[in-house]
Amino acid sequence: MTHLRDKVILAAAIILIVGVAGCVSTQKRFDRGVKAEQAGHYEEAAGHYIQVLQKEPDWEEALVGLRRTGAIVIENLLGEASRLEDAERYVESANMLDRISAFHARANSVRADLQLPPDFRNRRDRMEDRAVRKLLSEADRARLDGHWAKSLGLYDQALQRGRLTAAEVAEVRESRVLVLAGWSEQALRERYYRIAFDKAQQALDLVGVEHTLSQRFSRVQASALEEGSRFVAMLPVAATEDVRRRTGTLFLSDLNDILAYDHWATPPPFVLVADPVEVRREIRSMLGRSGRVVTKGEAVAVGRAMDADWVFVADLVRFDRDQRERDRDRVNVKTRGRSPLDTSYVLRKVRVLYYTRVEVRIYDVRSGRELYDGRVDASAEDGFERGEYAGDYRDLDLSGRELSYFDSEEIRLQEDALEEAMADQLAAKVAERVYSTMLRWIP
Repeated sequence: MTHLRDKVILAAAIILIVGVAGCVSTQKRFDRGVKAEQAGHYEEAAGHYIQVLQKEPDWEEALVGLRRTGAIVIENLLGEASRLEDAERYVESANMLDRISAFHARANSVRADLQLPPDFRNRRDRMEDRAVRKLLSEADRARLDGHWAKSLGLYDQALQRGRLTAAEVAEVRESRVLVLAGWSEQALRERYYRIAFDKAQQALDLVGVEHTLSQRFSRVQASALEEGSRFVAMLPVAATEDVRRRTGTLFLSDLNDILAYDHWATPPPFVLVADPVEVRREIRSMLGRSGRVVTKGEAVAVGRAMDADWVFVADLVRFDRDQRERDRDRVNVKTRGRSPLDTSYVLRKVRVLYYTRVEVRIYDVRSGRELYDGRVDASAEDGFERGEYAGDYRDLDLSGRELSYFDSEEIRLQEDALEEAMADQLAAKVAERVYSTMLRWIP
């Protein structure tokens, strides 16, 4: 009984503390409202009173304060909306009326019963129409002046206000297409090829291939690609002597195959990749089949032989394998045969991690200038189960799963799969780095 009474007392104390804390918090909000009102910050004060009433609907002083400050807020904001309208700043005036409407709804949700002028709705609708007309007029002017980004932004604002008829919406969309046309063609003239291509593509996405302007945009894109693309010789990734000794050639061969067939075969617009077979043939004619690291002079020479603009060179400088034991259990089993004996083996749970690093360089073939020098790191890991037994594990009565703990071929396949995942990840990172770097050098 004593324990039960103590628990009841403790629960009551907790409820009292929480209630007092809630009152203190609400009192603080009310006090902030009073302080803001005394300072003439009526909208801030009204916000505090609303918060109080949302938590304590019967707080009469807060309700009186909200009605008092709320009326002042609406009067002040209406006056500001009128001043903006007189200055022909119709968008800002419409936004001010929206602000009044939102404040009115929020205050009245806690019984403030604030009133708006009888003609408020008509005034707001009228100002919205004026705002849209102002936006469209400014958008048209910006388009004619060649201020493309500003024009698109203004057209978008007009569409977002939701006041246009279906015919007007269609007209605005056509105007946006004309903006993109002018933008793409100006960018092409000024040799900003990627901008020209992208803006033409945005326009094509809007109008479709059947539109009368579609061929115009297609011509812009074709010209941008013809004038702006760079022809690149992607040399196979080589390896330092230390890495070659520790890894052999299989991982490097897999990495280069993934790059050649999965990444170099699908370059982004403006990057033209030389045939990897031709590149390898040129390297072998110059350097043989050594697979050693290629010097800058040798890389540039290969690029010139391929008539490339740029040449990509990469070296695998790190390939580390780390195995960590995470758990170790002894498993009781029996031996096989007519007279099985009790014995056991050790089941090790290990985590295998691979760490790799490739150093990447890109050279301008004509000048020999280094455009980029960086490195790409990647890692892969997975958990495996390995078995240990002092004798021949084939003497044990094991399940199929247990046999895999000792099977050297199964272990090799697991490691090979992890290396393949490592190669896939490293190739993807190298390709992303190379393409993004090259595109930054193309205006």
